[in-house]
Amino acid sequence: MEPPLQRRFRSAAKYYLSGRPSYSSLLIRRVVELCALNSTHKILDLGSGPGQLAMAFAPFVSEVTALDPEPEMLEIGRKDASSGHFRIKFVQGGSYDLGPQFGRF
Repeated sequence: MEPPLQRRFRSAAKYYLSGRPSYSSLLIRRVVELCALNSTHKILDLGSGPGQLAMAFAPFVSEVTALDPEPEMLEIGRKDASSGHFRIKFVQGGSYDLGPQFGRF
């Protein structure tokens, strides 16, 4: 069964980044420090949208899984991530899809 409002960001995808401020690099570094993240960790960006947080955290960890139900958001993220050396898997899905197949984060 498809969760309610599964595709609610379909029409917003192309405008999402232009209308949303970026995350502060100081915030990202503080989270990395507080969580003691390092190159042995994998993280999950649940509801990743176009992957702003996935790309921000990718340099600090071994891999990021960016999970979002909206294919258009993931495509924007893939294009943006291809310009860097990011280890990000963009996966279509949401919280209803979480399970052991994703591994440990």
